[in-house]
Amino acid sequence: MPEGMNEFLWFILGVFSYRIVSGLFQYGQLAVLFEEQLHHILKLLDILSKDLDTVLEMKYSVMKDTGTHDEEVKIIQDTDDKLLKIWKEMTIARIITYWPKLYKKLLQFNNWSEAMKQVRDFKKKVVAK
Repeated sequence: MPEGMNEFLWFILGVFSYRIVSGLFQYGQLAVLFEEQLHHILKLLDILSKDLDTVLEMKYSVMKDTGTHDEEVKIIQDTDDKLLKIWKEMTIARIITYWPKLYKKLLQFNNWSEAMKQVRDFKKKVVAK
């Protein structure tokens, strides 16, 4: 073996080892970042959903107070409920669709109710600490 070849091979092995170990650390850090961002996104959606429910209740109250017929209020309420349900499911579907493939295992939900269960579970973890 030519002189210095042994040192060169050790150098190359060190470079590859560094790349592998630093890649693993980077993957771990990104997984933590994505998990935290997911919790913030889901909490924001939960808050937004609750606020929308409150606003819709105020809307129906004002409609009744201004003399709108109960049947008309009921029709509007049913339409709003359907639209809100569609919005919730489409939002979750888009999160699932556009979430990076490498981190899909962080998504432990397939629909709105499962996502909100994940929010509640996260709140329990935070309170327990």
